[in-house]
Amino acid sequence: MADGEAPIGNLVRDRSGNLYGTTEFGGNSVCGGCGTVFELSPSAGGMWTETILYRFCSEVINEMCVDGRSPIAGLVMDSQGNLYGTTNLGGTVMDCPQGGGCGTVFELSPPSVPGGSWSESVLYSFCSSFSNNSCMDGAEPAGQLTLDSTGNLYGTTTTGGSAVGGGAVFELSPTQGGWTETLLHSFCANGQDGACPDGDRPVAGVTFDDDGNLYGTTKFGGSDRKYALGTVYKLSPGSGGWTETVIFVFYEPGSKGGVPAGTVSFDAAGNLYSTTSMAGVGNSGSVFRLSSKGKSATFVFNGTDGSQPLAGVLVDAQHGAVYGTTSGGNWNEGNVFKIGATGTETVLYSFCQEVNCTDGAAPEGTLLANHLGNLYGTTGGGGTGGFGLIFEITP
Repeated sequence: MADGEAPIGNLVRDRSGNLYGTTEFGGNSVCGGCGTVFELSPSAGGMWTETILYRFCSEVINEMCVDGRSPIAGLVMDSQGNLYGTTNLGGTVMDCPQGGGCGTVFELSPPSVPGGSWSESVLYSFCSSFSNNSCMDGAEPAGQLTLDSTGNLYGTTTTGGSAVGGGAVFELSPTQGGWTETLLHSFCANGQDGACPDGDRPVAGVTFDDDGNLYGTTKFGGSDRKYALGTVYKLSPGSGGWTETVIFVFYEPGSKGGVPAGTVSFDAAGNLYSTTSMAGVGNSGSVFRLSSKGKSATFVFNGTDGSQPLAGVLVDAQHGAVYGTTSGGNWNEGNVFKIGATGTETVLYSFCQEVNCTDGAAPEGTLLANHLGNLYGTTGGGGTGGFGLIFEITP
């Protein structure tokens, strides 16, 4: 589809209420659909107008999508309206061991005149440093970026970072000569026999706390043995660089959860929230909270009320509630849920109620809310053509 397929990342909104996001597929036909960046603008009568801002694989050299390919994560916007994101594949590095490029960080700049075209720039191509059959600078980013107040970008890669290739956390800093990458931490660099005590395979991006520390999750690792099911980690800046601390480990049999793939969020009290993609009977997954004092609380899904959430949660600090999306549900195509301050869950919507799932199926991204409390998100499937949609849920 020329306007994109499979929007599975988070949405971002500008001050005018326009929504921006990515699709993993669709767009250019060069590679069978290499993904897009889109804008949705509200208009009269509750209708929205879509504009494709960029189609990836618009620049091809030696059959390589040097401008990037397959954006999985959503976008982040700076104060000037520039959009930043990652592509899981593509880039300028021809010798990527995965083939097809090891991913990029890109910038989309708005047109200088109304109605003009957005311009894309690749800020960094991963696997630019290759050694020991691994991308030492990281490879295949899948998480959303984080932007600090001075314009530095932070993110994760699912592989690379060391000879073991357990993924990495990186920083990109703007300089006069371009952007410079710094690895803040390489996961599993000290692991043995497949065990990674510091975590392994971060899928989600990182989140700042009020003190400038970065937090995230890894899908695997967390112990010097092989029975750990992922971690929540903290990266703290210091004069000698960044120091990683594992603040929580999920263990088999996973009664409190395991294999976390979502970003973390904080409430006003400093409590940390996220999800796990497996937990409890049937491995239906969970929502968990970690307090600053080390205490934990977990809500475990049962399949009917949702299962296997892949994204983080939206925290409503005013009411002490969290909102999110899961697979499963009444029609087994996902739902939107709310967990209140007392720990009670309410299913706000179950997808695929309409014929052929024209109301959407398989939501994956973290939700976005506006000042009215309306929730916005994406589904990777369903819709009128079966290629995914953007939804709004109104209280």
